[in-house]
Amino acid sequence: GAALATIISQALVTIIFIYFLFFQKQSYIIFNFKSFNYDSIIIQKIFRLGLPASLSMIIMSMGLMLFNGILGSTKAVAAYQTAGRIEHFFFLPIISIATALVTLVGMFYGANRMDLVNKIVKYGISRGICIALSFSLFFFFFADNFIPMFINDIQIIELTVLYFKIMAFAYPFITIGMTSSRVMQGLGHANPMFILTLFRVIIISASLAWYFVIILEKPVHYAWVGSLISCILTSLISILWLQKIIRRSLKST
Repeated sequence: GAALATIISQALVTIIFIYFLFFQKQSYIIFNFKSFNYDSIIIQKIFRLGLPASLSMIIMSMGLMLFNGILGSTKAVAAYQTAGRIEHFFFLPIISIATALVTLVGMFYGANRMDLVNKIVKYGISRGICIALSFSLFFFFFADNFIPMFINDIQIIELTVLYFKIMAFAYPFITIGMTSSRVMQGLGHANPMFILTLFRVIIISASLAWYFVIILEKPVHYAWVGSLISCILTSLISILWLQKIIRRSLKST
């Protein structure tokens, strides 16, 4: 049922996009198949920017499987999965901001307006951090109240609440890392997104979770402490990397 609903919803959205793009023509770009010419250079650029982002999503899926294996018990996995679903309320606006930054930064960068690139980056990251802090406060102080609305099992509720108590501190750093990666993608540098995702999910987060839970035999919530540490470290790396790329771009313009 869930799979069928997903297919139907995706199909409906695709039909709506096709209607507005090709029939209603309510977009900045008017598509005309007669004007299309094959250009291998453009195709290469698309793959160079898109492939690292696709690989990043694969790494996220691999990290999820690793975490499920490390957590071990069904209750811990259930708590982790439940928290991940609820976290979508936080990720949706942050992903929207980060995705919009790719287009805006690419547009201003292509026009050699690095002044506007700096302005839009500061605006996007600052607003994203404000949203993240709001969610952090809400999840930290009210997780005990709303988690029982989704789960009946006491142990799963306790683990899910503990997850939010820990990860609430990570949301501002997640925002910085996500938006910085997308800005670098807009500037034509897609590899940082792949490298940072690999570093955060596999090298730091999964490794620390395995070390804490399996080697040191700590409680399962130490796996989320590992995630918090990885988010902090990669956000610092991402913002420094972004600043370096922007400085280099300013010199070249």
